[in-house]
Amino acid sequence: SLETYTQFVEISASSHVTVKSAGEVTVVKTKDKKKFPLFMIDLSMINGKIGYTTPVFHFEQKIIALYKQSMTMLQNIPTLERDIMEKLIWTHTPILGSVHQMEEGVLAVQGRIVKAMEAATGPLKQYLQTYGVYRELAETSTEDYIRKLKEEKHTLEEHKEIIVDNLSKQEDIEKSIPDSIAIGMFLVNCVEVRNALSSKRKALAHAVINLLVEKARKISDKLNWEFTQISRKILQRANSIEELTQQKDYINTVPRILTSLKKKTSKMLVHYDLIEDFNFPLIHDDFDQRWTVIGWPKKIFSQIEEAATIQDRNRKRFEKELHLSQESFTAVIKDMTKDISSLAIFKEFSQVEQVHAEVERIDKILKESVAKANLFRSREKLFGFPETQYEDLEKLVREFQPYADLWATAYE
Repeated sequence: SLETYTQFVEISASSHVTVKSAGEVTVVKTKDKKKFPLFMIDLSMINGKIGYTTPVFHFEQKIIALYKQSMTMLQNIPTLERDIMEKLIWTHTPILGSVHQMEEGVLAVQGRIVKAMEAATGPLKQYLQTYGVYRELAETSTEDYIRKLKEEKHTLEEHKEIIVDNLSKQEDIEKSIPDSIAIGMFLVNCVEVRNALSSKRKALAHAVINLLVEKARKISDKLNWEFTQISRKILQRANSIEELTQQKDYINTVPRILTSLKKKTSKMLVHYDLIEDFNFPLIHDDFDQRWTVIGWPKKIFSQIEEAATIQDRNRKRFEKELHLSQESFTAVIKDMTKDISSLAIFKEFSQVEQVHAEVERIDKILKESVAKANLFRSREKLFGFPETQYEDLEKLVREFQPYADLWATAYE
């Protein structure tokens, strides 16, 4: 009967519900203590909004709709007389008498159902409000969150505190939000919203860790580049004693350079150690890069030892080349002595063009020879040898100058 239906709804909605938090709801059954929740409703997070997948007012509407549907089904029920008395002529089909939806008693019963449902859905709405503490989290965009952190320029220790805070709050969410919770007439399924909020906290924590990974990667990339430059200079092929000397001078500064890079390496390792503390998996490239940087100092010292052997071999080669060049240079000086002496035979003005060309040629060779002599002395100094004084060359320069001046004037 309608009264039984109404009592069924009233008993289901009769519990006294006290909502304290998402995980703490007290339900005191005032009538039938054996009654279980009548409906299950899912709580979820969609597009940053926390809410029930089914609007609460739909339950009120459905209960009333069922009541009204039952009333409609009682209308226009025919009696049996017409089917039994078939030989009589019936001008209409008799129907059973029934109550009408607009009768006072019917409306009163309907009012009791509405009142019961309002009482039942009230705590449901209150329970949803307890999730207001998670509204900011639900609405937070991971991209905006990281962008703000970058603008604030936190220290490494502050980043650590932010990560710990997010992971701690994730744990609180797991503990505070149950799988499901009874709220009088309703059993609320909280698994979906708990997983969504927990995943959001975890995503924020991982985004901050990724920020640290990016910083560590930048430091390691720069360090790797700097170590590579050191290695390149150590192993660079020297083509002269000058380059060899420069290379040795640079290698002598390498220990000091490595000391300065050690501080930067320590900074990189602090970042990677913190990342490891949170058991965050590094991609293969980051993992390799980290250990490559750590191994660079040892590799560079090995390269210095290797370079020392090569430098000794090159030094001997350059020394031999110097001696050979000096021997050839002596022959050049002898040839120039003859050439300059031969200038004395030219006395006719008609020979001016021929003699001027010869003077120009000798002048060029002399200048090149002076430069070469200076180069030889410079290299002897680098080798630690006594500097050779090319007195014959200096004498030739003095002897040549009058001829150069004479024939230059004649040519002009």
